[in-house]
Amino acid sequence: MNEAQKVSGYWVLPTLESNTGGVARLHVSIAVGEVDELAGRPVAVSLRAGDQELAVTEAPADGAYYHLETIAVTAVADFAFANPDGLVPDTITVTLGDESATWPAELREDPGSPSIA
Repeated sequence: MNEAQKVSGYWVLPTLESNTGGVARLHVSIAVGEVDELAGRPVAVSLRAGDQELAVTEAPADGAYYHLETIAVTAVADFAFANPDGLVPDTITVTLGDESATWPAELREDPGSPSIA
């Protein structure tokens, strides 16, 4: 499981949600202090499968996040990528401001699925 990394002073964690039907979907969670802290600040994401960068087909408008509030505030951005050949993504790079970080593209496990040992 991936761990959050600091990008431009924020803790960031991407999650690859699915890779089916020719589309790979992921979301990026960013820990913020205030709901409007990232307003107007774009986040960019690239998803690679080997030497091929998958094309972004859905992305939020610059700085348009939805927020989750519990004890902390998290800004979230959803992305979709064209993957008509069903390639297996291997890296996710997130850019916020002038900094980037890269994670392995690990598909999120479905908590309702039985594990196979």
